[in-house]
Amino acid sequence: LACKIAGISPISSRKIVPPVQTSNLPGLVLIAPVNAPCSYPNNSLSSSSAGTAAQLNSYLFGAITTISSTDLILVLVLAIVILVIALGLAPQLFAVCQDEEHARVSGVPVRLYSILIAVLAAVTVTFAMRTVGLLLVSALMVVPVATAQQLTRSFKTTVALAMAIGTVAAVTGVTTSYFVDTQPGPTIVVLALGVFLLVTPIGTMLRSRRNRRAAAHPEKEVTA
Repeated sequence: LACKIAGISPISSRKIVPPVQTSNLPGLVLIAPVNAPCSYPNNSLSSSSAGTAAQLNSYLFGAITTISSTDLILVLVLAIVILVIALGLAPQLFAVCQDEEHARVSGVPVRLYSILIAVLAAVTVTFAMRTVGLLLVSALMVVPVATAQQLTRSFKTTVALAMAIGTVAAVTGVTTSYFVDTQPGPTIVVLALGVFLLVTPIGTMLRSRRNRRAAAHPEKEVTA
């Protein structure tokens, strides 16, 4: 009744404002249908997220495929520097690691060698992150030494055996990860842990044998 009095048809009132498809007027907001395709850069956002996740995964668990020839050269130089320092300063490093107070009384610059060890460890961790990852690099640095200590008693023998165990575990882990299609970092650490578990009973037997020999003949104790 109100529409008739106003002279407006109910049907025509629904078509007073037709849907606008395009407009060149500035500030005019167009409402697109619900099923219209969205023009937001979803592909770029998803690719960026995937790249960030892959980079984070490589730093946490290692990605040997990302190592370049420059990284290999730097690792080789670092290995040579560590070997020269470890072999050339073996007595001083042993004194600092064994007893700092005795080394300080003996005139060894304990602070200097402590800083040197910390710097070499930090640089080694930085380069090893690319191979085994940040979460596993500490295990790779500790497990070979712990394995060598199960079999040896002298400082030089422990260092040499630890380097040999670490090298064998790294080469075997990389080869195994290639054929089994696994990440090299966890594979290397698992192999190193396996060697430690295998050697631990042997080390226990050797220590027991040394203790019995020392108890029976204290004057003939042999240092291995």
